[in-house]
Amino acid sequence: MRIVKNKLPFPHVIIHDFYTDIELCDIWREIDFLSYPNKLHLPEETNSAVDDNGIPLKNNLAIQLDKVYTDRRYSSILSVNRKSFSAELLYEIAEFDFSFNNLITCNSDATMLSYYLNGGHYRPHRDVATYTSLCWFYKKPKSFVGGDLYFPDYDYTVEVKNNMQIYFMSSILHGVTEVEGHGRYTLTQFYSNDCGK
Repeated sequence: MRIVKNKLPFPHVIIHDFYTDIELCDIWREIDFLSYPNKLHLPEETNSAVDDNGIPLKNNLAIQLDKVYTDRRYSSILSVNRKSFSAELLYEIAEFDFSFNNLITCNSDATMLSYYLNGGHYRPHRDVATYTSLCWFYKKPKSFVGGDLYFPDYDYTVEVKNNMQIYFMSSILHGVTEVEGHGRYTLTQFYSNDCGK
């Protein structure tokens, strides 16, 4: 795991090789299972950001894992992705820049697995959370181009790399460039503070 802390063009943290090989095997077993027909949902079924006319801004398939697994122990993904919520990691990120100070107080998260088909994209939007982390997965050799994360207000693009995670404030406008090909998966975690907990 290699952590890169970036102040510009806005504070964000990129972590290369986030999951171990064993964790990746567990993740891929579940991704392969969830990729069977009719398991991943259309945008209107997964709380997609929408435009002023109520039309989803994204063109992908996804599944909200916390709604499928009420007990995290039955999901390999929801078990291993606890490492992105580890106190040691969150404190390191929070100490890097004041904009991440509230990350350590977040006590609630939701996880979504997304798959981008050929032509898939996500137009610029803001997430309804405090912080967002994304981790990308694809099998090698890579069978798509595009699908990069971009931040239009900053004219900044982060190239998708396998097993790379990024943390940023959810209020920052971001989108996904169009995918040409297939095989691009994203594991998104939305962090917030549920005062009722």
